[in-house]
Amino acid sequence: MTRTRAGTVGALLGGALLGIAVSIPFTYVLIVRASNAELVAYTQRILRVLEKAAREDRDAELAVLKDGLPFCSDAEISLMRGLVYNASFVRDLGRSKEGMLYCTAARGRLETPIHVSRPTVSFKSRDLGSDVDVSAGQGLLIAPGLRGLVVDSSGVSSVLNQALFEGMDEPPLKAAGMVSDRDHGVELPVFGQIGKLSSAEVLAQGRLKRDGMVYQPLCSQQYAVCAVGTVLDRDLIQQRSRVFWEFAFMGALLGTLIASVGLLMLRRERLFERRLLRAVRKGELTCVYQPVVDLETKAILGAEALARWTMTSGDSVPADVFIRVAEERKFVGEITRLMMDRVIDELGPLLYSPDFRVTVNISSQDLLDSQFFEHVERSTAWTGIPPSALAFELTEHSTADQATAAGAIARLRASGHAIYIDDFGTGYSSLAYLHDLHVDAIKIDRAFTKTVGTEAVTASVVPQILAMADQLGLTVIVEGIETAEQAEYFRQARTGMMGQGWYFGRPVPAQEFIARMRAEHPAKRVSKGASQGAS
Repeated sequence: MTRTRAGTVGALLGGALLGIAVSIPFTYVLIVRASNAELVAYTQRILRVLEKAAREDRDAELAVLKDGLPFCSDAEISLMRGLVYNASFVRDLGRSKEGMLYCTAARGRLETPIHVSRPTVSFKSRDLGSDVDVSAGQGLLIAPGLRGLVVDSSGVSSVLNQALFEGMDEPPLKAAGMVSDRDHGVELPVFGQIGKLSSAEVLAQGRLKRDGMVYQPLCSQQYAVCAVGTVLDRDLIQQRSRVFWEFAFMGALLGTLIASVGLLMLRRERLFERRLLRAVRKGELTCVYQPVVDLETKAILGAEALARWTMTSGDSVPADVFIRVAEERKFVGEITRLMMDRVIDELGPLLYSPDFRVTVNISSQDLLDSQFFEHVERSTAWTGIPPSALAFELTEHSTADQATAAGAIARLRASGHAIYIDDFGTGYSSLAYLHDLHVDAIKIDRAFTKTVGTEAVTASVVPQILAMADQLGLTVIVEGIETAEQAEYFRQARTGMMGQGWYFGRPVPAQEFIARMRAEHPAKRVSKGASQGAS
């Protein structure tokens, strides 16, 4: 297996493991939330069953109380039997007075009234507006061996079949139910196990954990019943273990996908880097020139050399993109030297004119590169071009290491080259900063040029920049001039101002730039020595 392939496999495996690691806590939270939601939904289903039973009981009691029939008459007993027949939970109805039961739907009129047992709990019904007595596990007259839930209100007794509630467990979920009156804090378990929950805890309806069990109580807003869903805490998670592995798999898949995208981007970046380096070393980068003019006379005094790269596919790559890559990969110096060679080769004759200057952009890496200084000295010495014709532009950010920048600038100026600070104002350099660097000119960034004629805050900074330049005796070039209004503003702001921008001309190839120079300056001549030096 090659090193590249091993690296790819390692990256994909690492992405998968990272995806799993990230998914574990996320999946756990999702499983807990889903399990809790399932417990709540289950408890709601139980509560709806209890509410149905309570509603049946209430409706049956109201029907008997409002029937208007004689007490325990054949008609009333027949009515009660019809109500029982149509009910799902009510298994018997009876009538009582002063604690004695006289008749039921199942037994008819009793030969001897039976004493009603003392209720387990009593409370006042919000529905019926009367006292309600409730007993659980009472023996039934119709079959002494059976037990039921007996509810008595205003002389009407109803028997509910408790056994109907006991088949609602959905393992591992279990159900419990109770009669619970929130106004009086009474409770009576009807079925299931509610653990050690108090009435207050049940009525609070909050999820509780106790002794390894999870409880979810819910109470009816209309009836005096509450349901409690219960489950072992470990079962709450285990029942969704399959979901955990599904999410782990998805996490691994997503991590692998992200790693694949990252590898693809890295390969594209490295491919781009290799293509750029090959283009630089084969001399495929070109140079265009944007004129720099005197704002007073509109005469062209020089140009800024700008690097351009058009790939073999025909796509043009923005300079800030490939310069950034070259800086990151530490070969931007090769581009700088190539551009210098292009300038000397393409504009050689113009560089011998005493009033013409071309600027080349350099980076902070060039200031630390001995090859750069050697190339500059060798190029000017071999061609005979005056050093003053070749200037260098540095951005404020590239001079962050002031000590290094100051030493490099001093060396270039000692050789006769002028130094410009490009994009001035974006870093808000101080007066002391410029004074220590000993530069020759500043180029006001286009961001300030755009504020001319507006009320933008940055417009007020321009006079301060010009005052700073006056104090230090610096030449000022304004970048990004696109309108006559901008050109006129800076012309009046200070004498000796220069400018560049689309208003004066876009960057063009050397032949087009030279043709324009000849058209605008027909009197310019190239000396014999200059011609020989440029050949």
